[in-house]
Amino acid sequence: MRRLKLERSIVSGTPTSVRDVRIIPQSRTLVVRFSGGGLVWNRPTAVLVERNGQTRRIPIYDLTRLLQIGLFGIAFAVVVAWAATSTWRKERHSGRHYGRSHYDDE
Repeated sequence: MRRLKLERSIVSGTPTSVRDVRIIPQSRTLVVRFSGGGLVWNRPTAVLVERNGQTRRIPIYDLTRLLQIGLFGIAFAVVVAWAATSTWRKERHSGRHYGRSHYDDE
């Protein structure tokens, strides 16, 4: 029985040259291998620009990914808040509370 194997690395793509400029894309790669198959996920991270012997790294910011993470966080907070208030309401209406109740006066 094979175990789950994870590999994470930064991979450079095929360079493209135009006149005196060379451009090399980079991506972060996650490889998941398990018995019966696997999964490869690539996410662009930067572009290397080589010109006149100088190399400049230009990062790629994935706004869509950041928005997805933010929305997931908000949804999670809403679910936790709903569960907390739902539990509080059930305890409040079930008659289980500490101290005196209005039945103690009878």
